[in-house]
Amino acid sequence: MKQVYTSASIIDAQIVHDHLQAAGFEVTITGQVLAGAVGELPANVSPIVQVIDNGQYLPARALVEELTQDLLNSIEGENWQCPRCKETLEANFGQCWNCGYEKGSNDI
Repeated sequence: MKQVYTSASIIDAQIVHDHLQAAGFEVTITGQVLAGAVGELPANVSPIVQVIDNGQYLPARALVEELTQDLLNSIEGENWQCPRCKETLEANFGQCWNCGYEKGSNDI
């Protein structure tokens, strides 16, 4: 097993785990039960997402980098207007809450 992502929280680790699993990677999370011992254990104990097959490390790591960049872009991005219903949405939303239009879709 090879480490592809280290997280500050189990929630972030689970999100990355789920994205990798949905993309077909066999992954696991280690260290998730240690969060309750923070303060009792060394500070470097964090949930870690690992690929089971070491041969999948590079493509899995590339997907993690893509996810990280997408998150940064959504945080730093600008608000957008849904082309279907004209609702104004914050940058971090990838789908219109009003009509379900997915940002960047050609289906108007």
